[in-house]
Amino acid sequence: MFRSNKLVVILPLILTVFMFASGIYYLNQTESITNEELSESISWLPHLTKEGEQTLLEAEWLWEASPDDGITGTDYIGVTFLDGNGDALAGSEINETAVTLRHSEETIFEGEGEKKEDGVLFVFPNQADDHETYGNDGRVEVVLNSSEAEEAVITYLHTWKEHEEINTEDLRFFDPGFEESDHMDDYYWVTEQLVQTGEPRNERPLFQKGVMFLGSIT
Repeated sequence: MFRSNKLVVILPLILTVFMFASGIYYLNQTESITNEELSESISWLPHLTKEGEQTLLEAEWLWEASPDDGITGTDYIGVTFLDGNGDALAGSEINETAVTLRHSEETIFEGEGEKKEDGVLFVFPNQADDHETYGNDGRVEVVLNSSEAEEAVITYLHTWKEHEEINTEDLRFFDPGFEESDHMDDYYWVTEQLVQTGEPRNERPLFQKGVMFLGSIT
């Protein structure tokens, strides 16, 4: 009887120790990333279709990991449509724009893009607030009043420092136009996705590694 009681006490203790050790092992095996490394952990699902005399771009993105050095700042997406010769179509041909941010499948932010000479600029928050994360899961949609588009360039500028919001005509962010006083050279990167009309739609998750460059471009 005594030996049986000892087993009743000891076995739960052994199980607790095992579960604790397993948890520590799992945490040690989980790879942490920084904001600078985040571009390698983003999945994209872009789709470009022609509908009569219009062209529709739908593009979703999802961070596959959360940076351990914090989430703060403002992010930007520039969209440029290209014709068969690789020339940018006029932003004035853009009819509708929308950006949506999600958290746990719930919409937490909605906005519109700003038309530019060669496309459209989206601006949206990149932050964690009240157990909700803004900027890690989202979608942009653009309707172009032209059927001449053969490709779309989606350029994503991610920052991880508070700064004066930029308003640039450079939708590929070769020169983002940050205020010099914000000292942003080491606090942003830019990545691009190129999508062509007629490419098959894929189900998420789809990882597409774009062309990426960090700050301090000269």
